[in-house]
Amino acid sequence: MEIERVQGKVFEEAAGFPTQYGPDRTDRQPGSPLVPHETYRDLVSILLLLAMAFFLTAWIVPSLETPRNPAQTPFIVPDWYVLFSYGLLKLAEILPEPDVPGMFGLPAFRLTAGFWGFFLTNIPLVIL
Repeated sequence: MEIERVQGKVFEEAAGFPTQYGPDRTDRQPGSPLVPHETYRDLVSILLLLAMAFFLTAWIVPSLETPRNPAQTPFIVPDWYVLFSYGLLKLAEILPEPDVPGMFGLPAFRLTAGFWGFFLTNIPLVIL
């Protein structure tokens, strides 16, 4: 058929394509085999990197600094992943504060900046 003829031209005549299969084949591929050579090379490189890491942790001691003064506190900066919350608090100042329950004669629950900050900060937690 046409498929076998095309397959024979495309695959069997291509360079590096095996024409024999199984463990007893005589046409070997170029290069080094994976199991003994490449595996040992990877193992040796991993062991060298581990030896370097152990050497650095064992013989290089970090220098000690002066003790901290507990009366002097540094400027506290929030972590990068909560900085958006402070921006949302600034946004809450311009949001309206409607008294929706008061319109229906219910006890008033004011939507203040504190409420908006708490609500908008916890939206990512609800999503997760």
